[in-house]
Amino acid sequence: MAEGVLESILGGEEADEAEAEARGGGDPLAMSAALEAARQDPKLASRLGAYVDQQARLVGIQTEHLHEQRDLVLSHLRWRRVSDRMKAVLQVMTACVGLAIVAGIGWMAWEAHESDGLVIEPFNTPPEFASQGLSGQVLASRLLDGVRRLQDGTISPESPRTLEHGWAKEVRVEIPETGVSVGELQSLFRNWLGHDVRVSGELTRDGQNLTLTLRAGADPVEPITGPASNPDALIAKAAEELYGATQPERYARWLRANNRNDDAIAIYRRLSITGSRRQRARALVGWTGALGDDPIGSIQKDAEALRLDPEFPTAWANLADNQIELGRWEAGLRSARRSVQLYEGPRRGDFAPWYTRLHAGDQRANIANVLDQALVQAKESEAAGDPAPDEPVVACRECAASAMFNAAFAYGLIGDGPAMRERIAKSKSITPNSPYAPMLDAFGAAALALGIEDWPAVLSGVATPAVQTMLDPFDKTIWRAQALAHLGRTADALRSITAMPKDCYPCVTVEGEIHALAGDWRGAEAAFARAVRLGPDLPWAHVSRGRSLLARGDAKDALAEAVTALSRSSHDASAGTLKGEALMALGEYSSAAEAFAAADADAPRWGRNHLKWGEALMLAGRYAEARAQFVAAEGMDLNAPDRAALNVLLARTASGHLHG
Repeated sequence: MAEGVLESILGGEEADEAEAEARGGGDPLAMSAALEAARQDPKLASRLGAYVDQQARLVGIQTEHLHEQRDLVLSHLRWRRVSDRMKAVLQVMTACVGLAIVAGIGWMAWEAHESDGLVIEPFNTPPEFASQGLSGQVLASRLLDGVRRLQDGTISPESPRTLEHGWAKEVRVEIPETGVSVGELQSLFRNWLGHDVRVSGELTRDGQNLTLTLRAGADPVEPITGPASNPDALIAKAAEELYGATQPERYARWLRANNRNDDAIAIYRRLSITGSRRQRARALVGWTGALGDDPIGSIQKDAEALRLDPEFPTAWANLADNQIELGRWEAGLRSARRSVQLYEGPRRGDFAPWYTRLHAGDQRANIANVLDQALVQAKESEAAGDPAPDEPVVACRECAASAMFNAAFAYGLIGDGPAMRERIAKSKSITPNSPYAPMLDAFGAAALALGIEDWPAVLSGVATPAVQTMLDPFDKTIWRAQALAHLGRTADALRSITAMPKDCYPCVTVEGEIHALAGDWRGAEAAFARAVRLGPDLPWAHVSRGRSLLARGDAKDALAEAVTALSRSSHDASAGTLKGEALMALGEYSSAAEAFAAADADAPRWGRNHLKWGEALMLAGRYAEARAQFVAAEGMDLNAPDRAALNVLLARTASGHLHG
């Protein structure tokens, strides 16, 4: 068997593994026996040695071949790695380009979807106009300029997205492009997905006249005709027609700002019966603004607007203004509170930020006004009329100036002349060319006279043309009646005030004051009781009744009225001063001084409060403190009787404890 194995090897025969196994070539014992046999047979050993040498040479050749292939294989592998990386980079770049294209198309689609502007296409014009430099593109550009001037001159409080008609963003002339380009693709997207109002038109000539016919979308605009010698006038008129057709609400505001109220009312009348419920409500509220000083008519339209849109804050604000003007203070208080709640709630997004801030502040001032919180009223109005750095006054100069003057008026009601005059100066600086600017000083002086109860000055002030112009009829009657009554003309005062509506809270309250000044306590009580029923949440009737009770020597009930008034309005300086005077009449001087000190927080420069505060301290034996209050009052505004009383008290406390 050993010889057979060697024969197979040395003879170079090829046998598969199964055959070798059958012959024993795979048996180590057999191989060992074969090698042993070769040692015994020299010839066989020679052949085996030759075979081994041959195999060694073959292995050497193979090793050399593999060594030569090594560099080639390594180079090939390196190149394959670089190639694979390049393929990966190219694939990534291709994916990025694809994503960029998709993203670009998506961005263009989104921009087109958000597109909400006015697009004016070049007009069709007679050939002779192009030779004169008035091509269709030139005329479209001039129309564009006219529309932009109207747009820039419109103060619109609504956020553009809340308006059903027209456009919200850019105004542009579209120049047609040829071929496929990014601009052409954008135009296709805008036509497909956008909300642009596209304007086309043609200019025709008939003898000496030109006619411009426009179409806004599918809707025709009233043709405009004018002399061929004045194409600019034709374009200006066309801009108004186009603005009115595409932005009727904003155009109506522009008309109101330019004293064309009748034209504005015509638009509001049409819009009030068309469109959505909210648009009809806005039209009705705009209509009230164009009506001028007609509070009753305005209240009717405000109420109708609120039936259409119960959460429309501007309708509630208008309603509050008109209710307060008519003396319906309790209803005005509720309306003003509802307005502020809505302005500060989810509907605030319907308006420009400056408008929300201004008018919410104005209504907070209204609330403070009917609650007799003059300092709060002043600060709210001042904040509303003094915009933050990112809210320029130019948004509505008249609104800001009016709010600043309201602050001046409130400062006057608590006797703070310097603060009042400073705010009047600010109001004038906001609108220096306003026709009302020359009237502000006279009106402010009358308000200050009312605040310090300088009745001769109030009566003469109400008679001046400036105050007559600025005061509404109700306030004019109330101020005059108060002045007449305090000057002893109670019959004239009563005749004037009883002619006022019976649901006017301040009118009925003043009627009670007049009866009290005339010594008619029963009439006073009846009037005050009616006033309390008209304004259960209001403090003024309680303060007036308290003063009436104090005048007839009933300090205890006067104190109760002061406490009731303060429960209605914690920042009512008049109620605080009444409380101090009632306590002083009851001999509780230290408590009275505390009441005057509390009132001072709500009227820090009210001279009368400092005067009474000093009296309470003096009666409590605190002469140095009393002297300090008298000195403070000396530098403040006082009426003539209070000034005379102060001079006596200053003399009595000039040195030592008490003199004279």
